Amino acid sequence: MRKSGIRVGSKANRSGEQQKLSRKEKGSNNWERQRKRVAKVHQRIQDRRKDFIEKLTTRLAHDFDVI
Repeated sequence: MRKSGIRVGSKANRSGEQQKLSRKEKGSNNWERQRKRVAKVHQRIQDRRKDFIEKLTTRLAHDFDVI
């Protein structure tokens, strides 16, 4: 299922990774490794949203003379 250019599963993945992070001892090597995983998931979601918006605006500009 899609909503605003991202997959719903991405949000579930994000919340799962964040929950894992919350259970780590802050400052430990495992916490740092998990923090990087959470950041990577956030970046993927951000990239998908940006890609969706760029494709949508390109299509609109191509299909219509005046916006």
